[in-house]
Amino acid sequence: MTLAGRETIVAKLRVSLKKFLRLPNSFSSEVLFQVFPLDFLKWADVEYKNCRIKWEARLNRGLVSVESLERFVIPRVRNLPIEFNKLLKCFVSWCGACQRPFSPEHLEEHGVQGVKMDVLFENLDGIRRSLCEMRGRKAMREEIMEAYSCHLKGILNEVESVLNKYARSF
Repeated sequence: MTLAGRETIVAKLRVSLKKFLRLPNSFSSEVLFQVFPLDFLKWADVEYKNCRIKWEARLNRGLVSVESLERFVIPRVRNLPIEFNKLLKCFVSWCGACQRPFSPEHLEEHGVQGVKMDVLFENLDGIRRSLCEMRGRKAMREEIMEAYSCHLKGILNEVESVLNKYARSF
């Protein structure tokens, strides 16, 4: 696969991930990489190999077995509530005071704490661990999601108040 072909596949995968998450095309790729630390080149290689296997099967008029295809797993997608997606969509707004787009780092400059993705995921993991310790067993998925939602709603309220104050159009 050529370098230009690889870059094209990576760009299409990035756009597909944004569409899957229902994020606008103007969403910052930097923030996307913070949320999902993916190796897009490895993902592109997996997709390329799968396409080659399918093409060879079609060429020989054969069937493709699911076991012969390689899967690329995207971490963290299943374990996040809808409030997380709402929080991500806030990063599309433009700051009228600073004349630059909002990002987790920019929101911290305006006084909103716990928005950086690594800190946010550490907090969510701490919530899950404390729930598991309190329950004395594995906490149920519904309980964990409810706790995540409550935590994210608090952060989302803070972010929306900053956006209402500084954003050009929110």
